[in-house]
Amino acid sequence: MGLASWISSATSDQGGQNPAGGATHYIKTDEAVIWVAFSPNGGEFASGSLQGTIRVWDSSSGKERCRLPGPKTAPFASVMCLAFSPSGSTILAGYSDGVARIWDLKSQEVIQSLKGHEGPVKSVAFFRDGVRVLTGSTSDFFVRMWDGSTGKMLKRFPCKAIPDGVTLTPDEQSFIVCEFRDVALWDIASEKSLKKFENDACRVESLAFLAKGARFVSCGFGGVYLWDIAGAKLLQKLGELEGCQSLAVSSDGDRMLVGGINRMELWDMKALKLMQGYDKLEGDTHVAISPDGKLGVSGEFRGPVRLWKLP
Repeated sequence: MGLASWISSATSDQGGQNPAGGATHYIKTDEAVIWVAFSPNGGEFASGSLQGTIRVWDSSSGKERCRLPGPKTAPFASVMCLAFSPSGSTILAGYSDGVARIWDLKSQEVIQSLKGHEGPVKSVAFFRDGVRVLTGSTSDFFVRMWDGSTGKMLKRFPCKAIPDGVTLTPDEQSFIVCEFRDVALWDIASEKSLKKFENDACRVESLAFLAKGARFVSCGFGGVYLWDIAGAKLLQKLGELEGCQSLAVSSDGDRMLVGGINRMELWDMKALKLMQGYDKLEGDTHVAISPDGKLGVSGEFRGPVRLWKLP
């Protein structure tokens, strides 16, 4: 595992203020971790780094299963975002060199490179068929839809501002995307923007749907917000977290993790209440939650990856 190490039953100093007993595994890496994501069955999770490496970890043991090296570009390409395919057999990663790459986890090789963006690919999403994908770049203001098997671009959606956090609706007929301070709902078939969710706060960084998709949550440096899709309106500001730029919701929509600077929060989305805060993390923190809502992962910019058993 090189310079990475894992420690079971981390102490409160390593895991932060967590009355549930600290992190289950504390994985110290030699890289700046930018992104984390769980596989569809929750059996493994992946981390992506500033140095361009993707590592896949076992959710039970905390041990590294495989390591995917950064692309051979000069000087290097950072991992900006990543997502597992619905089958869990591949990973789609967006890189700072403007390319989204699909990795096969068995062969540990890139099987498709999606080229067309003019700058860093900051968000990616798989359709349920495991073939079609969406990518968004903060440089060229486009969200693009691709056939991942051929590398052919299928559609292009011109956003009005910096796009981030591309998230498919549950029926996959449309998607929502951050457009700097606002959120837009796009229809995929017509390639038209249907609704705009106006936000007077700072830039929106991350999005996730709750339950059947009637509501979604957003986060950014201005706080965490709950929105109604049908009415295109803000329902409630849930809270504020310094440097908030990452959130993740369990499959049933009942639990949410939010990551900020040196802190992670667990929310009960039925009661719309903060359940627990995790402090003393190390820098900008990206979060992921297992589909069943029982495990959480924090990827921290100063190197650690922590696996948490959630209360």
